[in-house]
This record gives sequence, C-alpha cells and structure tokens, in this order.
Amino acid sequence: MTYGQQQPQQPSYGAPGMPVPMPHGPAPMPSVVKWGGLSAGGSNKIPVVCFIGRLTDILFVPDNFGNYQVQEKYDQVQILESPAPWPWATLDLPIKYSEREDSGWGRHVGSAKTLGLAQNAASLDEAKADLIGKSYELRQKEEDYGEDKKTGQKFKGDVWRFVRIVQAGGQQQSFPQPQYAQPVAAAAPSQTTAAPAPTGNFSPIVAPTDTAAVRAKKLLHGKTLNEFLGVALVDDKIKADSAFTNSIFDQSFIVGLKAGGQVVLGADGKFNVIA
Repeated sequence: MTYGQQQPQQPSYGAPGMPVPMPHGPAPMPSVVKWGGLSAGGSNKIPVVCFIGRLTDILFVPDNFGNYQVQEKYDQVQILESPAPWPWATLDLPIKYSEREDSGWGRHVGSAKTLGLAQNAASLDEAKADLIGKSYELRQKEEDYGEDKKTGQKFKGDVWRFVRIVQAGGQQQSFPQPQYAQPVAAAAPSQTTAAPAPTGNFSPIVAPTDTAAVRAKKLLHGKTLNEFLGVALVDDKIKADSAFTNSIFDQSFIVGLKAGGQVVLGADGKFNVIA
C-alpha cells in the first residue's frame, strides 16, 4: 500500500504554466493554512529528484481529487538529479496539504524549520515573508509513514525536504538553464573522461593529495554543468569544504576559472580545462 499513490494521468504535473483544474466538490477551504500547530500526504510526482531554485511564490490551490495542495513556485532552477530531462528554468512544486505533522506537508515544513526558516510562523502567509526570495536545494525521497497493523504492510510516500539555503537573502545571479544531463556517480578517470586532453601541465587525473579546488577543476574537465554537479557534490574531498562547496552552488568557482582563462565552454555545452 503506497501513501499518496499517484494517478497515471498526472505525468507532467508541476511543469511551469500547467493549469490546475478545479475538482468536483472540493473539500471545504480551511480558515487558516497552517504552518505552525500542525497535528501529530503525499505529493504529486514530478520527474525531478533534487534541484536548486529560488522560491518566488507559494499558492494554496485545489487539486483534482477534492483536496488542496500547497504549490511552491521556483525560478533560476538548476537540476542536480532527475531520471528524465527537465527543460525549463522554472518549476512548480505541488505538495498535498494536510494538518498532520507526520504528513508530506508536515515533514516539508519541519525541514524548513530545521534550517531556521519561519520557525515562529503560525500560518503560511506569515511563513512566506521569510521563505520567498531565497534560493534552496530541495530533494525528494520516499519515506515511511508506519505500517498497517493488520497486514504489516508499510505506508510510503514521497516527501520534499529543504536540504539547505544556497544563498540566504540578497539576489542570486541569474544563469541560463544548463544543458540537461543525468548526474552519474563518481568513477575512476579512465571510466568517465572522454574529453580531449588539456593543454599545459594540467592533468585531469584525480589524486589523493588534491585540494577541494583542484579536485573540482579536474572533475569539471569534459563535462556539462549538470554532469559536473553530479560528481562534484558527492565527492568526499569537496563536500568536506563547505565554503568551497558554496562557490560551486553559486557558480563563482566556474566563473573564476573562465575569467582566468583556465576553462572554456565548448559548443557542445561541455567545459574543457586548458591550463
């Protein structure tokens, strides 16, 4: 039994501009959309697992099934992990609304509060003041909701959690949506490197003595932006340096390499280290 099982007719839900049809006989509109005070859900599936985006608005709308959902709208989207291409730079994230703390919405709210966001807000309207305008990394994961005591079968549902605030406050520089490429796990250079050899004394071969910056530069060679993110963000050397990891998220690392003439972006959307 799957908690919040998805309907097959909803494959593209969450695409930018996708209309939300009115259900027949919607549930009564709650007087307050709760952010705090949730009692002790699932979401509509979209083909993205992890992304970075700037939250621009939060809507409370009816869904197809007589319920309501909270719809978070993101722009400046960078896909970090997805089983299928997402060709837009915007994303509408729908989450089924529930007043239960142990629901998809309740767990989503809890992940935001863990990051220090809207901790004292009682309603969604109050929370929006702290949430909107910031950029976040979000990840979707199937989680357990307990089990049926009669059958022993687990209840499962997909939960969207805030992972981190990528850049708290201020304006994030707008970047064009990168060429899509599904992230791949890090592997030995002989298995992943098919790019032309760089010029000068630079070698793309990963070494145990690499600093985080050197390791990232080596991993960047011959990859699109999303391919690079897929291997760099799971690399132990890079993950251990949080300040440097931020420079990957906001792309200042790559911008600096390009400005210094160390990296060029090819017509195929792949970066090549030249020095």
